[in-house]
Amino acid sequence: MQQTVRRTGLPPHTQNGAISAVFQFVYGFGTIEGHYMARCAEAGMTQDEYYREAAGTVQVELAAHGIMESAKDLLAARGDGTVEELWQRDFTVALDLMIAGIESLLEQEIRGERASRGEETPGARQGL
Repeated sequence: MQQTVRRTGLPPHTQNGAISAVFQFVYGFGTIEGHYMARCAEAGMTQDEYYREAAGTVQVELAAHGIMESAKDLLAARGDGTVEELWQRDFTVALDLMIAGIESLLEQEIRGERASRGEETPGARQGL
């Protein structure tokens, strides 16, 4: 991972933070997935069965409080995929967001270097 982060072009003072963020994200995601699998095994259910039961219980319990109203779109967007498909999709989107953040930081560094040399940076005229 260190070599990959080095190849991004991030300056050394930001590389440790990028490595830490990616490591914590992957470790945390894996830990949550592992805990979920353990709960499923303890309950004697597949991941899909456990998810359907848990989601149904949450929907019933929280519907009385109006909390689920704001989550309907999110639940509908999940679709009818398997839990494995949901984990994969969520992981991919979250990792893409992490990478976009690193790329954004790199762009800020590049703009900062250009500005310190007195060069105009892309978007400077628009106030970006």
